[in-house]
Amino acid sequence: MGGWARRIGMGAMVLVLSADLLLAGYWWGSSARSPAQAPATPGKADEIPTSEPGRGTPGATMARGPWGRLKTETLWLAPHPDLLNPDLCPLETPPWNFRGFTQGRLESFLDTLELPPASRALLRTTTRCDGNGCSVRPPPSLQEALTPAARTRLFEQVFQDPDALARWSLIRLDEEDFRSWLRLSRLSPDWQQWILGISFPFRGARAVADLPLACRRATSARERAQVVRLWALTPSKMAWLHVGPDDDASALAAWWSRYGNRRKDLLPLLESAREVPGGLDLDLVHLLPRGVRMRLYSYPSPQDPPRDCLWTVLNFGVEQPDDSVLDPAVALDRLDSHYREVPEKDRQMGDAMLVWEPGEKRLVHAAIWLAGDLFLTKNGRHFLNPWILDTGESLMRIYNPEGTMTIKWMRRIEDE
Repeated sequence: MGGWARRIGMGAMVLVLSADLLLAGYWWGSSARSPAQAPATPGKADEIPTSEPGRGTPGATMARGPWGRLKTETLWLAPHPDLLNPDLCPLETPPWNFRGFTQGRLESFLDTLELPPASRALLRTTTRCDGNGCSVRPPPSLQEALTPAARTRLFEQVFQDPDALARWSLIRLDEEDFRSWLRLSRLSPDWQQWILGISFPFRGARAVADLPLACRRATSARERAQVVRLWALTPSKMAWLHVGPDDDASALAAWWSRYGNRRKDLLPLLESAREVPGGLDLDLVHLLPRGVRMRLYSYPSPQDPPRDCLWTVLNFGVEQPDDSVLDPAVALDRLDSHYREVPEKDRQMGDAMLVWEPGEKRLVHAAIWLAGDLFLTKNGRHFLNPWILDTGESLMRIYNPEGTMTIKWMRRIEDE
């Protein structure tokens, strides 16, 4: 996984009006919650260096292709302080739901968690079972007492349900990035050690899934805002196109100007870059459509509609955003009537990658392919989810960890 974060939690987080809970999940069926007080300066992001502060040159080089030679570096984004309303820190843990479980099956599963007798007795008082399964409302004392191994077993089972409310606070990071995530949190060493203590191994990474527990531990509004900031920390790729004297500026312009009729703007820039001795690294932002340039590496305003990954795909290269596609029925109809499927080997810049549950029963995620292994994505519809660049490898680890999802490539018909 190499120094690059794989996250699900805040990257897919949404807020719900009816309860002061940060609820997570995929774009489908999620909704937005407005903050108690409107921030004075919405949309700004704090850009945080990676584990190599002060590094001023691009890092890893991606495979070369018709798009040219891309270089990337990891950047952590954090919301501007004005967005960090402490009231966004949830205090109530949503229930652990076990679909299809009977009381007996639940008791057998709880045996595997090796809970103390007093904790088991307490859990029984909060357990409800019916024809659909069982639901448990865990008391805070029990959540704190869970061992890492018990947390792993518990959340592996809870997350069998794609609608599990506990997804709202699940964050998965490789070991190196988990340490960086904590280091960049601005929380005290005691806080960082406590969060490390409630983390657990999960699907080849380290995870934490107890945001309400952290919010209850906070003793001030400032601490609650810091906790929200930690869960909102989002890694992104920054990317540069290296243009040298041997590059074909016309071919590069053809690739990057596929949207927005920008060839006349890009070609002089690329031609000029070829003349720089040793070549020049052009920030990829300059090569993307105007709407993307306005949003990339930024957070939405809290007053904006709850725009998500599919909205981002359907509005790629569009000057005026169309919010009618926030309606899932309209969005899926738009996909059906304005896009066609293309083979992965024939994909072009601006084509959409769609991740579906098996049988295409439910759309899990959507992202725009740019070049190499680089995608434009927005992992969630909340205003604390920024527009970022991510790798396909990362997106697969987030949205297709078991490799069971159906991947489809779609192209907007009118752009052919």
